[in-house]
Amino acid sequence: MYHKNSTFLFRFGKEGSGAGEFNFPFGIAYDHNNNRIIVSDTFNNRIQVFDANGTFLFAFGTKGSGDGEFKYPRGIAYEHNNNRIIVADEGNNRIQVFDKDGKFLFKLGKEGNREGEFILHTQ
Repeated sequence: MYHKNSTFLFRFGKEGSGAGEFNFPFGIAYDHNNNRIIVSDTFNNRIQVFDANGTFLFAFGTKGSGDGEFKYPRGIAYEHNNNRIIVADEGNNRIQVFDKDGKFLFKLGKEGNREGEFILHTQ
């Protein structure tokens, strides 16, 4: 859908694995408390944080199943009241929660189909 009053502002990033580069960017969240853009960089298994103009600030996460590690992070949200980054860690069937600087706080869920568990369904 196109809105006649929409104006393109800017773009940032390119394909790759370096700082500010992406391999399947999937989720995006805006942190209005700190004026930052947060992106889940799915196939690089990390989260990248940019200022409001798209300048790279920092990244966190690596491939794995430990605390603060990811296997295909997808959905992302910023919880403004407590300054927390919430990430759907798809391949590990869990949700991970970080502080505004990317420090791991806690995780929710595990693989399964019971209450509080997650499972990836493919068809």
